[in-house]
Amino acid sequence: MANGLPVPEAEPDPGKFDYNRWLGQSPWAPYSPVRVNLWRLNWDTSAGPIADMGPHYCEFAQWAYGNELSGPVEYEGEGAFRPEHEFNNIPYFVNVRARYADGTILLIDSKPKGVRFDGDKGWIQLFDEGGIAVEPKSVLDGLQQPESSWKVMKPHIRNFLECVRTRNATVSGPETTHRAHTIVHAANLCLRLRRKLRWDPEVELFIGDPEANNMLSRTMREPWRV
Repeated sequence: MANGLPVPEAEPDPGKFDYNRWLGQSPWAPYSPVRVNLWRLNWDTSAGPIADMGPHYCEFAQWAYGNELSGPVEYEGEGAFRPEHEFNNIPYFVNVRARYADGTILLIDSKPKGVRFDGDKGWIQLFDEGGIAVEPKSVLDGLQQPESSWKVMKPHIRNFLECVRTRNATVSGPETTHRAHTIVHAANLCLRLRRKLRWDPEVELFIGDPEANNMLSRTMREPWRV
């Protein structure tokens, strides 16, 4: 343990699953149940909570913004790291401000899971576990509140089946989800580098920043490749 947090210590591989395949293209590390069970806490196998749940909410934001195939052009923010802990090295608590070209701001933080939209006359917030909060309350006058929760899967399944039949694009397709993931990874990089980053969503590169661009990919462990 280090400051109350478990540290991976090499143990014999129990052979309960293919650890080498689980590790994938990540740098090699000896088997440890801590490494496997707490994979979200290490850069080698995860990008932390911001990339774990973030794409779900950022895709909502992209839908509302109205341009799902683009994204913000600037990222800055703060993250809480554990510099004294070699394994737990991701920012667990974050506060990132991503700005679109027209000045619209997308806030990514560690508040309770959900999505909130703020406008000139009020706001509406959808919670991950279900429920809606609004201000002013009159926003919901005359409306039947829909069932809203991450557990509601029927609309996703129905949309997929309908698109298989019609060959139309799904609501959440490869290109739109790629953009949502790009947002959270760019946000993570601004936290890791501890400075503002400017992003070109057309060419998908950081502007005038070779150091940040070098972090867009990493050498894969053999035999994994793209």
